Amino acid sequence: MVTQLVTAEEWFSSGRRVYFDPKLKAIVAEKQKDRTVSVFERVVIPDHSNKDGKWLTMLPGFPHGSYGFSRVESLLQANKNLNADVPRLYVEYVGQGNSDKPKEGYVYNTIERANLVEAQWKAHGVKTTVVVTMDFSSLVMMELMDRQKAREAKGIRYPRMEHVLSVNGGFFADGHTHTGIGNGTPLVRDRFGRVSASAAQRSNMVMNKMLLPLYSPEYRRAKVCRQEIKECQKAIRLHQGTRALANMNHFVDEHKKRADRWDLLSLYQSYCEDQDISFHLIFSEKEEFENEQFGLVKRRMKPFSDKVRAEKIAGGHMAMFEQAGTLVNRILNVVHKAKEVKEKSQRSWADTESPTGSTSSMSWTSPRAAQVDYGLSSSVGYGLAY
Repeated sequence: MVTQLVTAEEWFSSGRRVYFDPKLKAIVAEKQKDRTVSVFERVVIPDHSNKDGKWLTMLPGFPHGSYGFSRVESLLQANKNLNADVPRLYVEYVGQGNSDKPKEGYVYNTIERANLVEAQWKAHGVKTTVVVTMDFSSLVMMELMDRQKAREAKGIRYPRMEHVLSVNGGFFADGHTHTGIGNGTPLVRDRFGRVSASAAQRSNMVMNKMLLPLYSPEYRRAKVCRQEIKECQKAIRLHQGTRALANMNHFVDEHKKRADRWDLLSLYQSYCEDQDISFHLIFSEKEEFENEQFGLVKRRMKPFSDKVRAEKIAGGHMAMFEQAGTLVNRILNVVHKAKEVKEKSQRSWADTESPTGSTSSMSWTSPRAAQVDYGLSSSVGYGLAY
């Protein structure tokens, strides 16, 4: 089974734009659209799925936004035997993809993004969900988890995140290794820097140089890589999107200012340890921005390895494209093995029974023997025409 490249136009035509009121923190009707921004969302309701049951919420990365999930969704739909029968919500933050990208007067930050996610959960009646995060959405997830902790302390059960799968995220403020523009440097903070960065992104040559390092050297040689970069450029440039880099690139500074609140170890010890919430944290071997986070997670979270797993996979930062098959395998395991995880929560993932019934001894950082293989894994990418 080979899936074709999904173009940006095809991806966005399969969703819709809704009105988000940042002051009300709500999705509102068109007649209430004054002082709102339009945000893109894609909702997939498979046949035989239960809209009142568990959802799958996909939180995007930077800079490609929800389009970064296009190959993942294509694989979920392509094989009807995958049991991917859960409703799926693909979020697009303000400033990304097919969402509005206000130039002045709009506050872009992690709090605002978390408000949007909660507004969409409420609009769609989401009670429980598995959350998949890419890149800086790990911060949004931790903000949402902290709010969940506060709600449950008041006896409010829903909405509730039950499991988290994160790809190339940042979980500790002292572990970011972003360089250049991606580090929230003064380069794009003053007017000259913002104008220069926006102008540079309107050049295909410059955009290619910016995006190409996000892929592994092996994948860069693939024809599909150049095609994906072209489509990513289209997604980024929608609605005068080249200015979004300057508007959205302060998340590292945000994390440092809220280091105590957005800290996986602190959050886990104060809340998640007593809950049936599991984390599967995936890092690319050639990750460009968060290459120190894997080591920090391994050291700091190892005492909780029964519910917190860390894994390295091949490829670069754009894992949702390069390793779509592998990630779909992981997503399906998180969604459909939730009961199994719960039953084994008192046992370490480093010594579990494999799906075939045999006992597998595996390192805490490479839990592949505990995975069910849905036949999609690949070492360099899935279904690629080289």
